[in-house]
Amino acid sequence: LHLELGDRGPPAAGQVLLEHAHVLLARAEQHAVRVQEPHPAVAAELAEDRRGVAADDAVENLAGRPGLLEVTAAGSQRVEPDSLSMAELGAHFRQRGLDPIALSTTLSVSRWTDIQSDLIDANSLPTTSNIGDGVVKTFEAQASWRPSSALLVDASLILANSRLAKPAPAFADDDERNLPNIPHVGARISATYAVRVDQRTMLTLNAAARLVGKSWLGIGPPLDAAQGGYVDSSIGARLSRGSAGMSLDLTNIADVRGNRFSYGNPF
Repeated sequence: LHLELGDRGPPAAGQVLLEHAHVLLARAEQHAVRVQEPHPAVAAELAEDRRGVAADDAVENLAGRPGLLEVTAAGSQRVEPDSLSMAELGAHFRQRGLDPIALSTTLSVSRWTDIQSDLIDANSLPTTSNIGDGVVKTFEAQASWRPSSALLVDASLILANSRLAKPAPAFADDDERNLPNIPHVGARISATYAVRVDQRTMLTLNAAARLVGKSWLGIGPPLDAAQGGYVDSSIGARLSRGSAGMSLDLTNIADVRGNRFSYGNPF
């Protein structure tokens, strides 16, 4: 179930009543709100959201991978298909890039059955196995501030709690442990300044910092290695004229060292 308070295209089932309340509130404010153009940094995103909403919703609500036959040094085993179902409830106040202040929050609960996990076998070769059923609970919050027509500040936060709720017999010792690759916390803050130099030329400056929370690469040795736990920062500038543009970007400006998601070469 995916419920939204907002204007992201055709309403899904169960969304009509919520959007009707949103429309009534909008009508009450229409005489006091001045119509304005969206910030240049989000104008393209708004158009893309309206075109892609149906596909996005289909992926968010239900996902899965087919089963397979895994061949290892010890023989062969069947890997069952896994599936992920999610219930999500969200609401927002005003619209990012259009209003001076916009807020949105989302709560979701995901149930992951017969999780397919990548492991390393006795010969140091990658293999896949079902490790059991898991649960992921997530809270997301986003805020944007537009103090002027040229400046847009965004901030976002995600908190996640995951656990292996029903481990497969071979992974009984991992009962209630965190699922791989799901950090407890993540955050990002960014600022974008876009101004027209002349009628055809646009100058855009941006800066961002992103907290990558700590998580674990996999279940059991040697994949029980920590990753994340660092802050990535970047700044950039772009000068565009018509369909041509030139940009300069600097990443990891604080020279932070961290471990990113990677399995590497088993040989």
